[in-house]
Amino acid sequence: MRLVPYFLFFLSLAGCADASDPCAPMCAQAAEVYGSCLEEWGTDWAAAGYQDADDFAAGCETWVWELRVLDEDVGGDGVSVDRMCETRHASMPTLSCDEWTDLSWDDSP
Repeated sequence: MRLVPYFLFFLSLAGCADASDPCAPMCAQAAEVYGSCLEEWGTDWAAAGYQDADDFAAGCETWVWELRVLDEDVGGDGVSVDRMCETRHASMPTLSCDEWTDLSWDDSP
């Protein structure tokens, strides 16, 4: 019973972190766009190397975490990573599947 207050506290912290991180919605939207492209291309998540959209979004969030670690290693404050996520999030709804394939996930901000 004593663990419940701690669990609720950490759950609330996790919710706050997601709300302030502009990269989480970008990754969710990227999964949605990529999923639509996979359908358009007549393929599925397994052929793309993922279990499903959630698996892709988790991979995207790991990529963002890695970018933040690299940014911190060079003395950055994460603002450039946030800006990159905000820019990508803003452009995602208008991307065609051809434009999706032109996105570079190897670039760092």
